Amino acid sequence: MSGLARPRRLRSGADIRRVLKEGLRLDGALFVLFALDRPQPLARLGLAVGRRVGDAVRRNRAKRLLREAFRAVGPERGTDLVAVGKPGLPERSADEVKRELAQRLRRLEGRPARRSRPAGRD
Repeated sequence: MSGLARPRRLRSGADIRRVLKEGLRLDGALFVLFALDRPQPLARLGLAVGRRVGDAVRRNRAKRLLREAFRAVGPERGTDLVAVGKPGLPERSADEVKRELAQRLRRLEGRPARRSRPAGRD
């Protein structure tokens, strides 16, 4: 299977914007990770890999690396994550990307990744 299972994906633009706006930002060398806690127990991943990362082939490789890392070391608790790729990401190995994601998630463990507000409240 090449992609993530449907329940593990952040699919709507509104969900991704909410995580980018309200989530906790964790900067790294290969990507920026935004995290927002959610009441459901399953973690979900959204990806934002822009043209600065490279052509379509390089952007797709970056997304594959991020999805693979999420499957391998993704959080246990219900958290919405958005990973924003940086230009050097496609040249890195899968192990390097997994290692960086694991480091970002360890930084999250000691604190809440901010709390998602109930739907319909602003």
